[in-house]
Amino acid sequence: MRGISFIWKGVRHYRAAYVGVVAGAAVGAMVLLGALMAGDSVKESLAKAAELRTGKVTQIFSGGERFFRVDLAERTGGSTLLYLKGQENDGERGEGQVQILGIQGNFWEFAPEVTTLSLSERE
Repeated sequence: MRGISFIWKGVRHYRAAYVGVVAGAAVGAMVLLGALMAGDSVKESLAKAAELRTGKVTQIFSGGERFFRVDLAERTGGSTLLYLKGQENDGERGEGQVQILGIQGNFWEFAPEVTTLSLSERE
């Protein structure tokens, strides 16, 4: 018996098992490709949602209880937004959980659309 005929007899005898292996490999490949495409779609959707929320913001620094140097905007190549949590005292009554934003004149460049609003000093 030659080698080729031995191989063909083995293939014919085990053809059902080979068909199952090939079908399983095909289904596995389709599942993996579908997951890859769905994952890319979800990743793109999340990136687009994050971009709509943050506008043109590219870097965020959280200092907590720490201080920033005054040249932070120049060193990072952008605008500066200072965000703090505080408390406001109005006479005898105090308000907790107040959000304090310190901005510069170019703050409105962060917005995804052109926005103009004129604020006076300390407003």
